[in-house]
Amino acid sequence: MKNNRPVPIAIYINKIPRLFEEFIDLAGRNIIMEKGLSKKHKFSSAVNFYFKNKDKNWHEVEVPKFVIDAVNEIGNFVFLKSVLLSSSRGKPIKALLRAKAIGTFSVEAMIASHYVRRGFLIRWLSVFSKDPPDLVIYDPSNKIAVDVEVKIKEGNVSVETMFDSLSRGLQSLKRRDSKSNERAIVVIHNSDDLHWVEWLRDPDVTKRLISRLENDEYKIVSGIVFSGGELVINEKDGGQQYHTKFVAFRSNAATCQLPKRFLTGSGNI
Repeated sequence: MKNNRPVPIAIYINKIPRLFEEFIDLAGRNIIMEKGLSKKHKFSSAVNFYFKNKDKNWHEVEVPKFVIDAVNEIGNFVFLKSVLLSSSRGKPIKALLRAKAIGTFSVEAMIASHYVRRGFLIRWLSVFSKDPPDLVIYDPSNKIAVDVEVKIKEGNVSVETMFDSLSRGLQSLKRRDSKSNERAIVVIHNSDDLHWVEWLRDPDVTKRLISRLENDEYKIVSGIVFSGGELVINEKDGGQQYHTKFVAFRSNAATCQLPKRFLTGSGNI
C-alpha cells in the first residue's frame, strides 16, 4: 500500500527571498512593515530571519531548518496566490496575519495546493468565511464538486481523539450552508507521522468508520482522508522530498461517490 505523495515544491536558496516577498505582499506588506507579525504567529521567526538577511547573498547565508520548514509552507500560499487574490478582488489577505488561524490555514494550503497540482480547481472558503466547508475542490472534467472539512489534532492522538475530530468534522459538514454539493470528505491532519495505515487496518477502527459513512445523518460524506508526517526524503526515488502523507478511507456503502482520480495514488483502505 502506497501513501499518496504530493508533488514537492522545489526550494532553492535563491528562491527563498522571492517566496518571502510574495507571501508578505499577499498577507499585507504595509501592516507587516509597520507592526510586524505577532510573536505567536507561526512564521514570525522565519520572517524576522528573512528581514535580517534580506540584503545578503543567500548562497552565503546559513539557513536554519525552521526557516526551510516555514518556506515549504509559505510556498503553498504563494502557489495559491491567484486563487486567493481572485476571491479577495486583489486585496491583501489579512486573515493570514492571524496567529491563531495561520496553523490551520497552512494545513488547508497544503491540501489545496496538492489538488490544484493534480488538475482540480478549488475555492478556499475558510479564509474568507467561518461557515463550513473549509475548501471546495472541483473536478472540471466531470463537474463534480467536493466539500472538504479539515480538522487538526496536534500531539499524541489516540483512536478515540481521532474519532472526536471526525465527529466534529461531520457535524460541521452537516451544518454547511451550501446544499448544492452532494459529495464531501473530512480531512484529519496531524503533523506527526501517526502510521494511519496501521490504524486503518484495525478491524474495530474500520467497523466504526464504516458505520459513520453508512449513517443516514452523514450520507453526504464520501470519504475520510488522514494526513500528516514530517518532511521525508525517499532514497528510492532519488532523494525526492515529500511534504506529507495521505491515506484515504472510503466505504463501498457510501451514498455519494468521489470524482474519478480524486484519491488516485492514495493508500485506499
